[in-house]
Parts: sequence; structure tokens; C-alpha cells
Amino acid sequence: MKSVTLTWQRNEEEFSYKSFDRTHMIDYEGGIRVLGCSTSKYFGDDRLLNPDQTLVGALSSCFMLTFLALVSLKGYVVDSYIDNAEGKLEKNEAGHFWVSHITIRPEVVFAEGQGPDKESLSGLFESAHQGCFIANSITSELTIAPLAG
Repeated sequence: MKSVTLTWQRNEEEFSYKSFDRTHMIDYEGGIRVLGCSTSKYFGDDRLLNPDQTLVGALSSCFMLTFLALVSLKGYVVDSYIDNAEGKLEKNEAGHFWVSHITIRPEVVFAEGQGPDKESLSGLFESAHQGCFIANSITSELTIAPLAG
């Protein structure tokens, strides 16, 4: 089990929906410290990490690490991997916000002559999706839209 400590402190006299400071500190086990906040749409700061970005980043990272493990076990050699992932935040039928859809766009460059054919690559992406524990932990729809590389 990994632990995260989130700390928030009221810094203003007034505490109301539009005025309270949404900035908070997230301390991850191992010493990583990140400032978080809501987006400006919800009276926050777009320069700081927000919860939906964190979810999309966690999924993107988990997918990449799973994919790299799978291809390395197959003997392929990856030179670079880039993903420009996006999450869609919307209301569900009950009127609650949720990240309904996440699209990852892996762009993988293999070493010359050391990569899979197109069909095998597609299978590896599907296996990475099935093996990613973050993907297995959420109900958001996931689209894998690889870029040619």
C-alpha cells in the first residue's frame, strides 16, 4: 500500500464557496511534494496540478510502464515514447462530474529493425491496456489512439 498525505489550510478570514483557497499540498511516499488545486473553472489555479490531470497522468504513466515491460520481454527495443493524453470531464446521469473518457496517444519509436509489425504492436497496446492496474481501477472509457512513429 502506498501512502499519500494531503494538507490544506484555510488562509482567509472568509470561508465561502467562491472564496476559499483550493491550493493544497500533496506529499507522496518517497519524498515527492506537489502543489494541487482545482482549475480556474472552479475558482482554482490552472498553473497547478488538478485532480483530473493527476488521474490522466497516472493512467498514461501506468500504460507506458506496462507497455515498455511487455515489449522488452518480447525482445523489442524502444528508443522513445511520447503520449499526449487527454481526459474528458463531464456530468453523468446523476449530475455528478466524472472523468468519462481518457484518450492516450502513444507515439513509440523503436530502434531500427528492432520493433514489432503493425499487427503485433496493436496487440501489445491491447495487452498493456489489460495489464495496466490504473486502467483496471477506473470506469472511465479508455481510447488508445497510437500515432505513427
